[in-house]
This record gives sequence, structure tokens and C-alpha cells, in this order.
Amino acid sequence: MLATTQARLVVSCAAHGAGRLGLLRSGDAEADAALAVNVLGHRNLLEATREAGVERVVWTSSAVVYGPADLYAAQPVDEVAPRAPVTFYGLTKVLAEEIATYHVRRHGQSVVGLRLPLVLGPGLWYEGVAAGLMGLFEAARTGRPARLVFHNHALDLMHVNDAAAAIVDVLRHQGPLEPVYNLEGFQARASEIVADIGSLRPGAEIALDVIEPPLLFPLISGARLRADIGFAARYDRRAFAAALLA
Repeated sequence: MLATTQARLVVSCAAHGAGRLGLLRSGDAEADAALAVNVLGHRNLLEATREAGVERVVWTSSAVVYGPADLYAAQPVDEVAPRAPVTFYGLTKVLAEEIATYHVRRHGQSVVGLRLPLVLGPGLWYEGVAAGLMGLFEAARTGRPARLVFHNHALDLMHVNDAAAAIVDVLRHQGPLEPVYNLEGFQARASEIVADIGSLRPGAEIALDVIEPPLLFPLISGARLRADIGFAARYDRRAFAAALLA
């Protein structure tokens, strides 16, 4: 297909999903399939693009390549911080990053991975962590009460439009790039998101039950990508809430 289309640039957002499970749970539930898609499929893609002479491949890695937040004394973490995945999905992304870096080193391919934070926006269909947060906005738009059971630690979030914009900016960049970058959107706590919804939609009935998270990832720094191509997310916390309530 690549030879037929003569594509110069390729984007891959492929990852194994088991039904409506989120990617983290899918990796744990169906490890063989996650390896087949996230690792072997990724390797096959890079081989095919190399043979077809594709100029650049941009693909989506994940911030879950890092380990639990308490492993990192200094946060936010950058690309030099050690990867220490504790989910099978995170492990597959580490393996995919190694394969991509190998292709850069061995074949001189331009392959760039973007480590996504938690991405939210219209069209979210699976029932991962993001679904609970998205449910708050849907309830506020329709005037229904909502209850969120979630932790209240800061976490990295990104509007889906910013994720798409980053991919396009990397595709268009002239000149060499690193094999992998952290992609930074904005940081927020669940209580802050609830407060933003309340201020933008007075009368919204949202209850937050705070729990301790079974797993908390470190906050990430996108300074390397800002320095190399000038990318900065357009949506901060307030703009994010306003967009999802519109």
C-alpha cells in the first residue's frame, strides 16, 4: 500500500484494545495480543516504511513507560529519567521505543515517538481512566447529577486537538529530531476540574469521592519538544473545560 500511495509521511496511533477496556487494562487482559500489535506490528510498520522510502514516521508512545511517581525524586520527569513500567501496556511501549531507536541508529530512519499523557476529548469511546472524567462534562451539559470516585493528585492531561496538533507539527518539522519526546498538555487535580465545571456551568451537581490511586504516574516535562520545534499546547485547564462543555 505504501508503494502504491507513495506516502512521504506516516502516522501510527495503533495500540491493542480489548473491547471497551482502556489500553492499560487491555494490555494486562490480553498480553499476547498487546505484544502482537504494539511491538511486532510496530516493527513491521517501520520495516515497511523503510522499504518504501517514507521520510518520517510519527507514532504514539505513552507516559506510562515511566514507573510509579514515588520512584522519581525530581518531577516533572524528562526524557532522561529512567523508564520502569509496571503495566504490561507500558512494557510494550518501552519495547516499541527500543525498536524505533534501533531503526534510527541502524538505518537512519526519521522515526519520532510522542509519549502521550491522558488524552481526553470528543469521540472517546473506551472505558479507561479518561471515561470517568469525560462523564462529568457530559453530565454537566445535559443537566444530570454526577459522582466521580477518583484521586486528587495532580496528573497530566491533554485535549485531543493538542495531541493532533503536536503530531502534525512534528511531521512538518524540517531537520532531525530525537527518537522520542514527552508530550505535555496541562496539569490538573480532579477537584480543580470539578471546580472549573461548576464555575462554567453554575448549578452543575457533581460530587467527588476522593480515594488513593492504586497507581500514580509522575508528572512529565515537555521542555525538549518545546525547545526543538516550539510546540506548546493551546488548551490549559480552563480552556479544556470550556471546550468540553461547549
